[in-house]
Amino acid sequence: MFQLIKNNAFIRNVTILISGTTIAQGLMILSAPLLSRLYEPEVFGVFALYSSIIGILSVMMSWHYELVIVLPKQNEDSINVVALSLFLVALMTGMVSVIIFFAKDLIVSLSGTPDLNSLLWWIPISIFSLGIYQIFNYWSIRMKMFKQLSLSQLFRGGSVASTQVSAGFLGMGSAGLIGGQVVGQVTASMILGYQVFRNFSKEILSHINFTTIKKVAIEYKRFPMYSAPQSLTNAISRNIPPILLAVFYGPAMVGFYAMALKLIQMPVNVIGESIRSVLFQRVSENYNNNGNVFSLLVKSTINLVKIAIIPSVILFLFSPKLFYWVLGADWYTAGVYARWMTVWLFFGFINIPAFVTAQTVGLQKYLLIYEIFLLIFRSAALYVGLKFFSAFIGILLFCLIASLFNLLLILGVALFTMKMQKRELNQRG
Repeated sequence: MFQLIKNNAFIRNVTILISGTTIAQGLMILSAPLLSRLYEPEVFGVFALYSSIIGILSVMMSWHYELVIVLPKQNEDSINVVALSLFLVALMTGMVSVIIFFAKDLIVSLSGTPDLNSLLWWIPISIFSLGIYQIFNYWSIRMKMFKQLSLSQLFRGGSVASTQVSAGFLGMGSAGLIGGQVVGQVTASMILGYQVFRNFSKEILSHINFTTIKKVAIEYKRFPMYSAPQSLTNAISRNIPPILLAVFYGPAMVGFYAMALKLIQMPVNVIGESIRSVLFQRVSENYNNNGNVFSLLVKSTINLVKIAIIPSVILFLFSPKLFYWVLGADWYTAGVYARWMTVWLFFGFINIPAFVTAQTVGLQKYLLIYEIFLLIFRSAALYVGLKFFSAFIGILLFCLIASLFNLLLILGVALFTMKMQKRELNQRG
């Protein structure tokens, strides 16, 4: 194993990222039994609603130009994409702040959660720090700064866990959970930003110019035109369950859903985000050099199935009992939800190579269409389940539809890249 990690750059980079992310997520998982006893399900429900708002807004902060950072062949173009993205993050933060100022009461009224009223001003800080972090994240991926990325994730996890636990002992309620999340986001952004500017400040500042910024903005306009709306659509469909659960069943049911998603998703994020980051760099490199994108897609997907299948089966069979034992009797319902979330997140995990490949080879338009249909079908299934049956049926239908669409995405991208590869081989022949 040591020799494999040492000799294989892809595995070595993934291992570096996973090490920091694993410790960070591990700290947050270890804090979960304590948090479940310090905070009521209703408090987690308010936190989940806040996180859903952040999840929807954050994907639009730089209009998805941050994804472009890894694509140009020349560093000069990439640096100007960084400058463009930073400007857009500042612009969007200002716009969101204005909206909150004028529509705060309306937002609270629509959510049906009065406790949000005093917490909405955390939103601009959250989305700004997340936007900045994503820009530095993709620059670090381009420059293969995987140790720095790992370190930033480590500090993020430690800051979130320690702040939320401390706030729980002080009885701060929803403000404690949200404040912990914000502290972690800001800490990670500051650490990674410091690392980037310490190593590349001269290069970045010397190459920024308006002409090149305008050129790259036009050259990669498909990202704000297709990729950004696609991600926004996906974010809405992913974050709509807490909103509808709050409308139909109240904050407590949202809390059960949020806790289940948090604990099931964390192990997925430990490996998934690290693989996504390294794979994005590798697929982009292969594509620019006319590499074998189809073979990389198939091999990566199969490897992710091997990684995920056994843990997924275990969680599917035993998650209700695990939640009962670890978190306490009050959280058994969260374990029931987690069982079916495992199916959804399994297929979401193994579709990472397909999604990265689709973004790299220019399928943003088709990804947008895919996300629109996913939003329609997933939201409809959730609404019907919640309104006419129960919270459990709504979440079950939501997870099954999401699983089916993830599988269809994998098959569709594989078919496209296989045809693309055959076409390139014929042209060379």
